[in-house]
Amino acid sequence: MIGEWAVGLAMKTSNGKVLSGCGTMTAKEMASLLGVNSEMDMHIEGVDDYFESDLWSFDQATDKVHLFSVTSQGDAHDPRRRLDKRQDS
Repeated sequence: MIGEWAVGLAMKTSNGKVLSGCGTMTAKEMASLLGVNSEMDMHIEGVDDYFESDLWSFDQATDKVHLFSVTSQGDAHDPRRRLDKRQDS
């Protein structure tokens, strides 16, 4: 996940319209070495330019990945999910 990426997306709006876009993502390890800071700069059809800043970390006590996101649309997200520890064989 660390690095610079070209990203593409397709998303469905609440009225069922599918929008597509592309952009870049940069992810860097935090100075504390306890998480990742990522930023996305996206261009989505029919939408103003979209920016998102994310902080990622792993909570050993709950065995969950924590993601905190803030977007240029004024949205904030704070999901926590269990880490899928399955490995490809």
